[in-house]
Amino acid sequence: MVTYLGWVGPQDPDHNGIKWSNIAPKLKPDNWQEKAVLRDSQYLWITEGSTSSIKKLFWVHIYADDGEVSIDRRHFLTLEEAIDWANGLSDKQGKLPSLKVGPLQGWIITTRNNPRKRKEK
Repeated sequence: MVTYLGWVGPQDPDHNGIKWSNIAPKLKPDNWQEKAVLRDSQYLWITEGSTSSIKKLFWVHIYADDGEVSIDRRHFLTLEEAIDWANGLSDKQGKLPSLKVGPLQGWIITTRNNPRKRKEK
């Protein structure tokens, strides 16, 4: 199965690091492409992607640092489901996780049929 996880937005830790300026109190249909949320010290953001069998999916990416960095993601068939799940994890923001990965140095080349490659400066 081929998986496409969508474009890297400004809220993606690989792109821009984890910054308070990229965090919103809640994800909404008009801010999910630029903002992330913080729930119990987990940094969550959404991308639109696809797989070889499903043409349109919404991925909730989860970055957490509770002693060990963990990166996970879940997919949903609708944007509304993805937003509800990300916003509903907790009522508490928690602390900002330390960034132990990213932002990447250089720039990233991503195409739909080609895995992510990093070009060094």
